[in-house]
Amino acid sequence: MSEKAKKARVAEYRDFDGIRFLAKIGIEPAKGEYKAKNTIITVITPDIKDWRPIEQVEQPAAHATPAAVAPASKTIVKPTWAQ
Repeated sequence: MSEKAKKARVAEYRDFDGIRFLAKIGIEPAKGEYKAKNTIITVITPDIKDWRPIEQVEQPAAHATPAAVAPASKTIVKPTWAQ
């Protein structure tokens, strides 16, 4: 109940960017002028039998610019696995 504990429980939407998780996906039918769309039916948590660990991938820092993440290049290089 301390202020430190309360601050530790606060999260922003950007804290969840790039997090991988298991979910059952469904399709919401088209409605009026809106097309059909995918929707999350349920998130698979450890208490559900279909759960398995998911590898999380390191995300670039939130303040990083795209140039800092990957240098811009005008040359397209064919990957070694495709040669």
